Amino acid sequence: MTDPIEIRGGAGPFEAAAVAAVVQHVLDTERQRRSRRPDAPPRPPAWVRAAFPRDPHDPLYAVFPDHRGDPEA
Repeated sequence: MTDPIEIRGGAGPFEAAAVAAVVQHVLDTERQRRSRRPDAPPRPPAWVRAAFPRDPHDPLYAVFPDHRGDPEA
């Protein structure tokens, strides 16, 4: 399937096996990444989106405090 890899520089069998394992892992990872759909485009952080104009059709969520009205009542 792929061309054989030649390792030079006096690598022994254990070093060659380690290099081959790393190369195979990288090839497998790249193959998996290509087979998946691309990730969604990144969204800007909330502090950046706060400066964008709001869509009038989006619901406006109100944040209510824990107590409403007089806490004694």
